[in-house]
Amino acid sequence: MSLPPPWNPEHGQGGQWQGGPTEGGPRPPVQGPPPIRTGVFQPPPYQQPRPAPVPLPGGRPWPPPPPGANGGHYPLADWGQRAGARLIDTCFVIVPGAVLTFAVSMIWGAFAVADGSGLSSAWDSSMIIASVCAFLLWTGYDAFCVHRWGRTPGKTITKILVVPLSGEGRPARVPFDALLVRAGLFQLPWAFMWAPLSVQSLLGMVAMVVFYFLPLWDRPNQQGLHDKVSRTVVVRTG
Repeated sequence: MSLPPPWNPEHGQGGQWQGGPTEGGPRPPVQGPPPIRTGVFQPPPYQQPRPAPVPLPGGRPWPPPPPGANGGHYPLADWGQRAGARLIDTCFVIVPGAVLTFAVSMIWGAFAVADGSGLSSAWDSSMIIASVCAFLLWTGYDAFCVHRWGRTPGKTITKILVVPLSGEGRPARVPFDALLVRAGLFQLPWAFMWAPLSVQSLLGMVAMVVFYFLPLWDRPNQQGLHDKVSRTVVVRTG
């Protein structure tokens, strides 16, 4: 004997029998109440809300994404913005940095001469000290500014920001040790000012390729070697 179709008004939705048993037919099973779910519902991973970005030191908020940004994702910075930021930072630091480096190296050389070293030896040691001072100054400037504000003054003017690669373009703090590695690698040529001019020229050309020009053809993240090592990307905020 066939059961009536599910759209029969005497039957519930889904073809479940709501009345008594049919004559001569089996009694339909009695369904118990639905199980009680306990605990707190957790949405699937792709629906999990992302945590809010950790603010900068002092409670300062991150700059807002530019118009058209998708879900808080900052778009990658243009190469011109990055190059312009480096040029501006150079203008900010080169004069006070040169004065400080020259003063320290000359004082060191004067002590070396007073200690009985020849002029040639004193000059060589002064150049090494100048190289170390310049390297530490540029590395400290870059790492401190990015750790403190997410960018250097030059990057602020060109409206770009250094963020972790894992953040998928969202603003987040980069660990300070990673920023030290990033800045130290980029500023490494300063540590070889004492070397012969041919060595300095070779290092300068290599640095131009792997730091400055690599983001032009690197895909998909437009990273220089210093970005890849520190696992960072540079995004634009305007």
